[in-house]
Order: sequence, then structure tokens, then C-alpha cells
Amino acid sequence: LDLSPRQMLGTRQYWLCAGAVCFSTPAVLLFSPIILKLGMERGLDESAALWAVVLGSVGSAAGRLLMPLLSDKIGRRPTDLILFGVSLGLSAAFLFARGWAVVAVYAGLTFCYSALAAVLPALSTDLFGLPHAGVNYGFLALGQSVGSLLFPCIADFWGFEQGRHILAIAGAAAGFACIWAVTPVQREPQKKPN
Repeated sequence: LDLSPRQMLGTRQYWLCAGAVCFSTPAVLLFSPIILKLGMERGLDESAALWAVVLGSVGSAAGRLLMPLLSDKIGRRPTDLILFGVSLGLSAAFLFARGWAVVAVYAGLTFCYSALAAVLPALSTDLFGLPHAGVNYGFLALGQSVGSLLFPCIADFWGFEQGRHILAIAGAAAGFACIWAVTPVQREPQKKPN
């Protein structure tokens, strides 16, 4: 396939993938600004809560390196489905996490979030082709910008801490559904000259 950005924007696959990228954001971006405070509220002292930042960064790096490797073996869509499924489970667990479990779950969430972002360029190329891959990927990545603005606004509007967890759980479930619905882009039949 060789879809231009204009052609890609007209496909159902683009909107599903951009939606999935948008829905991947709340699991981490709603908590990264408050992870120290959250860790201390849930039983960690300040030095222990700092480990959430350290191990979150380690999880992020590991996700970016390991999951694209897996996606080369089993495919982009199955890898993304696994990542959204794990993110959904971890987001639910995060609601109840206390003590060092806060650090462990947060590190797992950063792993999934960064892995999803790392697999996206290859998924974009698989779906829409290589010649316009850079611009096409840029349009897909706009979903992350939308999610990073939208979900904090919704969380602030709700104004209660549990709302962040509900958004994270719902986002992971919606992202899973979006990727589940993605199918390969069908080539349009060539018109024969008269």
C-alpha cells in the first residue's frame, strides 16, 4: 500500500488507530504528575515513593525496546492487544495498590504505555505503506496529543481521585476495542483504461 496522508485520513483504520493512541494516555499521563504524592498517600515514605519515578523510567525504556521486538515476531495488532489488556488489568489494580505495589504497578503501566508508542510507527507502516510513513505516523501520533489534553481536563472536571482511575480503566478498555476493530486496509481495485 502507498496511502497518502489524505487517503489515510479517509480510512476507518486511521480513526481507530488514532483513537487507540488517544486512549493509551490516561493510564500513565493522569498519574505521572502526582505519582510521588500518590505513593506517599498510599503508605510509602518520600524516598520510597521516588522509586516510582526511577522504576517508571526503567519500565518505559524496557517497553520501548522489548515490545517492538515481540511485534516483529507475532504482529503489531496482537502485541497491541496484549499491551492494552495488561494495561487494563494494571489500571484496575492501581486503584487498590498500596505501598510498594504502587511502584510496581506504575512501572508496569509505563512499560505498556511506552511499548504502545513504540509499536505504533510499525503498525502505521503495515497499514498505510512506507512512502508516506513519516507524515502518516505524525497524524496518528496526534491521538496522543488529544488524549494528553482531554483526559486531564476530564479528571480535573470530576475533581476526585478515583475519577483518574476510572478514566485509566475505561481508556485501556476503549483502546483494546479500537485495536480489536482494526483490519488491513483493502486496496481499491484499479480502473481499467477504456
